[in-house]
Amino acid sequence: MSDVKSIVYLCDGKACEEPDHCMFNGTGECRHTSCWEHALHKDADPDGFRRIATPDGVILWEPDDED
Repeated sequence: MSDVKSIVYLCDGKACEEPDHCMFNGTGECRHTSCWEHALHKDADPDGFRRIATPDGVILWEPDDED
């Protein structure tokens, strides 16, 4: 996983007042976070995450029912 730039988890909703940790969807809801401490599934296997290629490396994105 040396090419991984960041990992994005489903958010537990406990740090949504901290915009640096949250990723808001088009409706203004926080769905994902890059902060492991606020991950909904801290034990999730990143091998099941969606891989998104960027010029700087890969972002691993935890899918939810809407993805």
